[in-house]
Amino acid sequence: MSTNAEQITEQTDQMHEPWSLPSLLYFAAYILTILEAIWPLHALDSLANWLMLAFIVLEYRRTERIPMIMSALLLAIGLLAASSLDIAWNNLWEGISRTRVFLVLFGSVAWLAVPARESPSLRMIREMVLTQGPGRRFAYLGVAAHGLGLAFNLAGISLLSGMISDKHPPRLRRRLGRAMAQGFALVPCWSPVFVGAVVIFAAWPQVKWLEVAPYGICLALILWSLSWGLDKLFNPAPLVTADRPEPTKVTGLAWLRTGGILGTLFALIILMVEGSGITIPIALGLVAPPLALVWRASLYKPSERMAQSAGFAYRAIAGLKNIRSEIVLFTAANTMGVGIAGIFDPDLITAFVGDLEFGTWGMLLLLAFTYLTFGAVGIHPVITIILFSQFLTPELLGVSPSVMVLSLLALWGLGTNMSPTSATVLYISRLTKENNLTVAWRWNGPFSYSAGFVIASLGATLTWFGLM
Repeated sequence: MSTNAEQITEQTDQMHEPWSLPSLLYFAAYILTILEAIWPLHALDSLANWLMLAFIVLEYRRTERIPMIMSALLLAIGLLAASSLDIAWNNLWEGISRTRVFLVLFGSVAWLAVPARESPSLRMIREMVLTQGPGRRFAYLGVAAHGLGLAFNLAGISLLSGMISDKHPPRLRRRLGRAMAQGFALVPCWSPVFVGAVVIFAAWPQVKWLEVAPYGICLALILWSLSWGLDKLFNPAPLVTADRPEPTKVTGLAWLRTGGILGTLFALIILMVEGSGITIPIALGLVAPPLALVWRASLYKPSERMAQSAGFAYRAIAGLKNIRSEIVLFTAANTMGVGIAGIFDPDLITAFVGDLEFGTWGMLLLLAFTYLTFGAVGIHPVITIILFSQFLTPELLGVSPSVMVLSLLALWGLGTNMSPTSATVLYISRLTKENNLTVAWRWNGPFSYSAGFVIASLGATLTWFGLM
């Protein structure tokens, strides 16, 4: 299974691809979703939903096999659950409505992925990571996957696809695959534009990103140290040979340009969110296309920029139809989550959990174990968060809202890494030529459950000392 980020990039590299009806439907729904977020009108909301439904109907048969099967199963369960309450159509409509924000998010990332792949500065950084010696390659690759994932979601990890090749021995492919997956899994700890952050902050809007971001950075550093330590413990580096090539050096200007792009992206998003009150994905939807145009234009001579920008915008819109797998799967997951949540009595679950006298640390550990196990059996994280949002409160866990949200942010990526059907696991499986069950359970399981223990311990410590 190739990632949609790669497909989008390949499509945008084709010079003469015409605009298709699905791409235009996607782009129109993208625009209307942003307009409806700024000017809440029922007509805009309904029209955007119908456009997105038309996109799904037209593109479903072209969806990749695993997302197609999973989405059909999730959709059937959700509609069956809703049918018991005679609200099947309302459930589907709600699932579509909830997914439109991800339509904007994925479309925004598609714009940014193209200049990111073409950027000489990012190419230089990738070469630097690739030429690291055996003792440092795991750490550098994990940090690179984390850094690129901050802004580009799964498109970021696809930029590192050249790091793993058939020329590497199986043992090295496994180590590099784990480095990429585990470094990428920690992105939700503090990235405001990652899909997990969008879902979780929408479920608990009383918590703001700036409240948890500093702690998320610290937590990501702690968990990455754990990942690196486990690798060092079970996979000691081989002896260094004298003829090892020197790592490629990255110029200060390349670091400055890369940091400037990412800093500009985050700064504009934060300013828009804090200044106007719009949500993070809507802010990203407004910022990403013009920033991508400026970024890509800067890669060309002044005389070429106008023509290059026009061609890039045309091809970027034409390639939007290739995000079909994410849209179909997220719509199905939202539909199932809403349907299942409707048949459970949240008061009964709250009462049951409230009777458990585990203490703060024990409750956070139970949360981590439950979340990760849901992921391991293939339950989509969107479904887990929708179900949790029906009954999970900070008071139930004995923590502040910020600690609860921080824990869920960290668990999002770890749970995704344990799901054999997640896009990340399937991508790493394809790169390393390993079974997806092996990648999810054997490679990521020990680290994810160990990280869950650390998350619970940190949350309990912050609560105990009143630091958060």
